[in-house]
This record gives sequence, structure tokens and C-alpha cells, in this order.
Amino acid sequence: MYRDGSSQDSAKIRDGDTATQGVLSDAVTVFGLPQLTNKLPAYINFTKNLLMTDFVLKADPRDVVVMVMEDVAVDDALTDKLRDLRKAGYKLALQGYSGQNKFRSVTGLFHIIGVDFSRLNSIQRKDIAWNFAGPG
Repeated sequence: MYRDGSSQDSAKIRDGDTATQGVLSDAVTVFGLPQLTNKLPAYINFTKNLLMTDFVLKADPRDVVVMVMEDVAVDDALTDKLRDLRKAGYKLALQGYSGQNKFRSVTGLFHIIGVDFSRLNSIQRKDIAWNFAGPG
């Protein structure tokens, strides 16, 4: 997790690009990502700006899960990039999903979808569960 140094319990992220670049660069070059995570994949948030570059390619697909936050704008260029990353072997995760229409066309590209149930009523929860897991 990114921390700005002033607190271990919170982050003051002024620039998501810089935060992600710092975390991933340090993890890969200073520590060695597999050593840092005990060979488990690291879940790293990526801004749309960073997704649209090749920055994610600095990490081995086995070492990271590319996290897309709920505030990312979805368009054709992002959809194409997510497809390319998936084809390249990267695992994709959508964080904070609560049924937003903008993600309906791309949910099939994600390996993991983190649902924010706190934003949903019981009917919406059932709808999302039905859509992703099926009946029961």
C-alpha cells in the first residue's frame, strides 16, 4: 500500500499516477516483487492514465494483479487496453463495483470483481450476485 511517510495508517494521495509509479518501481527494482510478496501477486491500483501507458509492463504478469478503481472512466481505448493486458497474461481486478452502468460492457474482462456491498440495497445485491454467480 502507498503511504506518504507521515502516517502508517493512511495515505494522502495527491497524484495517483505518482503513487502507483513509486510503489511498483520500488517493489520491482529495490525489493524484487516476488520477494516482497512471498511470490504471491501484488494487487496494485492503476489510474486510467497509467493503464493507457505501458507502465504496467514493467512488472511480470505473474507478480501483479492490475486493479482498476470505480472512478476510472470507461471508453473504447480503455477496453482495448484491458483486453491487451489480459491477453498478455495480466490478472485484472475491478475494485469498488456497485453496478455502475459504465462497467457493464467490460465486466467480462475482469478476473476479480470487488463489490462494494455497502452502497447496495438487498435487491441490488441479489442482482449483482445473480449476474456474476448465477442462481443460488
